[in-house]
Amino acid sequence: IDVMTLSEVVSISGHSPFQISTSNGTKYVAKNIVLTSGSNAESGVDSTYLLKSYGHTPTEFYPSLVPLATDIQYLKGLKGVRIDAGATLYIDGIGVKTAYGEIIFKDNGLTGTLIFELSTALARSKKRDNVEIGIDFLPHIDNDNLSQVLSIGLEGLFHKEIVNNLKKRSVNDDIRHLVKSYIVKVKGAQSKDLAQVMSGGFNLGEFDISTLQSKKEKCIYAAGEVLDVDGDCGGFNLMWAFASGLTVGYNMEWE
Repeated sequence: IDVMTLSEVVSISGHSPFQISTSNGTKYVAKNIVLTSGSNAESGVDSTYLLKSYGHTPTEFYPSLVPLATDIQYLKGLKGVRIDAGATLYIDGIGVKTAYGEIIFKDNGLTGTLIFELSTALARSKKRDNVEIGIDFLPHIDNDNLSQVLSIGLEGLFHKEIVNNLKKRSVNDDIRHLVKSYIVKVKGAQSKDLAQVMSGGFNLGEFDISTLQSKKEKCIYAAGEVLDVDGDCGGFNLMWAFASGLTVGYNMEWE
């Protein structure tokens, strides 16, 4: 395989063999096209436009596995605090995903592995307003035993700034309810520059799922994040990249 560096592809035209034009003026001819350009997460580039002339219609990329920007009213003093907790993402008051893990409080929102998990549900949702996160500070304590646990005092359970926020907010709410469902309003995902992956890309329905060859143009394939597939934390996105790449490699017409 010859690797051509500093040769950004600017257009693909024709039918197998394809004509490939690059930013440095060099042109190439290829029997097969395999688009594995990923997404525009972090410093990536959205290259889905390269297949639009062949009738492919990508879903717009949206940050996933990313910190969430929130209302800061109930986060005062919490910047840098880390906790292991549970949390549920609510859209229009309906719980769409619950996860457990680490939350890290920031001055403008929430991050951590738990928040990354919830961000995937937001990215895949068609509705992204009226969104809230309900934090469960004691996820392993059920309501029947909650009062007994809280009887030792908040100071013996939580970081002092969490205690301060719980006490301030409990003026108008039951402290037991707040401990199990501390609501924070979500403004949306933070910048794609902070995202590990992006949700969106080419619709899998436009590709043969067994070979990942385009249903619209013979000898065009796609693999990895450029397809509308994104996974939770835990190596699932890497697994999809490897598995889809192998699928294309095994099924491509090499001769």
